[in-house]
Amino acid sequence: MDMKPWRKIIRRTEAKTEHSSVRGRTWTWWVRFKTTLSLECGHQKVVSGQRMDAPKYRVRCAECPQT
Repeated sequence: MDMKPWRKIIRRTEAKTEHSSVRGRTWTWWVRFKTTLSLECGHQKVVSGQRMDAPKYRVRCAECPQT
C-alpha cells in the first residue's frame, strides 16, 4: 500500500483575508484564514479554514515520493 510520508512542521505562517460589502441596507463582512506550513523536507502545504483546523506537529506531504 502506497502512503504519503509524515513530515514534521518546522514553521507556520498565518494570514487572513477580510472582505466586506454593502448592498442597500445590508452589510456583510467575513474573514478567511490561511495557514502555510513549512515542512522539514522543504515543501510547503497551505491549509484553509479556521486557525485551529491546521495541524500542529506533523502532516502528510503530497509532494514527497511515496514509500
